[in-house]
Amino acid sequence: MTEKRIQKLKRKLQEARYAAIQRNPAFAFPLLEKLYVAVSDVSRMSTNGSCIYVNPNWLQSISMTALEFMLAHQQMHITLGHIERSQLFAGERYHLACDIVANSHLTDLGYVYDQLPGVGKLYCKTFYPIAEGKTLEPEQAFRWIPFDPDSLKDRKAVRYVIDSETWWSRKDDRGEHGIILLSPEDDDPVDLTIDRAGLRWNVLKEWRPPRHPEEVQTDPGADREGKQDRKKPGDGPGDGEQKSRLSELRRIKAQDEQRAAREANLRFWQKPNDPRLDWRLLLNTFLQEQLCDYSFLPPDKRLSDSDFFLPDFNETELSPQTIVFAVDTSGSVEEEMLSSVYSEICGALEQLDGKLTGILLFFDTRVYHPIPFSTVEELRNMKPLGGGGTDFSCLFSFLDSSDIMPASIVIFTDGQGDFPDEQAANNVPVLWLLSRDNVQVPWGRCAYLK
Repeated sequence: MTEKRIQKLKRKLQEARYAAIQRNPAFAFPLLEKLYVAVSDVSRMSTNGSCIYVNPNWLQSISMTALEFMLAHQQMHITLGHIERSQLFAGERYHLACDIVANSHLTDLGYVYDQLPGVGKLYCKTFYPIAEGKTLEPEQAFRWIPFDPDSLKDRKAVRYVIDSETWWSRKDDRGEHGIILLSPEDDDPVDLTIDRAGLRWNVLKEWRPPRHPEEVQTDPGADREGKQDRKKPGDGPGDGEQKSRLSELRRIKAQDEQRAAREANLRFWQKPNDPRLDWRLLLNTFLQEQLCDYSFLPPDKRLSDSDFFLPDFNETELSPQTIVFAVDTSGSVEEEMLSSVYSEICGALEQLDGKLTGILLFFDTRVYHPIPFSTVEELRNMKPLGGGGTDFSCLFSFLDSSDIMPASIVIFTDGQGDFPDEQAANNVPVLWLLSRDNVQVPWGRCAYLK
């Protein structure tokens, strides 16, 4: 697929996603956090919860109205938990039942269509007996569909099933089996910009998932006319889902803050060169050595031919430790130094051979979101954030108020800033790695990159 075509399909997805959010922001905002992946083995569209898979040929030809509906349809499957169905219900008959329930709920959100070009007829009611989908669970709707689309010829089957369940059970995929057209990290076009943090936090926190049938129960004290009442908040599953939603909103709010910071202060580091430092020697006093005096696994091989079974002496091993790598991204730090920092962190991982777990964070006058990592691969997509002045105090204040408990702190900096008192480190060993050899640090250990 050419880059030009990818960009064209990406723009189309962005427009449809924007339209869905404008129509009903409380329901559609999770579409901002999905990966949109082009695959050829799907009929129109499918999802696994974190990704939305789309056939690129269908996507190219579909109208914007139909595409907006299909995105909302995928989100409704996720919201109602349809993709969590057991293998007992795998197949297109149960999928059709889920479609009927999802489509019926979507009519409450303004998607009132009998059919759509490129999609087909939209079923919102069961076949026999006839019942509105939103009043049923999929298992009940399943019993009221007297045929199986799988038994029909392909041309007839597509009349009933508007999307695919192909990816419902493939939860581990994150776009590896297709071409990623649009990701949560992609910037919004100027004409489709969404105030993500304000929208989600101020509006969506009041949203509840679509009501399930069992949430309407007969009141034991109701009159003979059979009055019904909903459960009170806190009495049913909706309350737990609301708490989960608020937790998700807080997480997304933090991501939005990071996105805003990145857009304002994005820095770059290039492909790393060979590291210059011997990290085993450098971190020797930081990584606790665990000496295993002796062990029967393996036994002493020198006595293998005798009747004696004795333990053998083992070598000293380094037990894995968590180290905070704090990178100064203030305006005085040049891109060349950032690339050197990248090289050195990669070198530390390779030289310590799995005995190192790191937390990477960037700082200038504030600390940007910490990112845990343990392999070189995890570093590849990380981008430095920052560009203001230098404030070392904000780094130690952040660590003091966080849940991070590092074995040591390694700070990459040019040293152009005021050093705080040693008490700020709370007795955690600190290694300053400086790009300028004319800077003297008042406390902690010190090494130079040049």
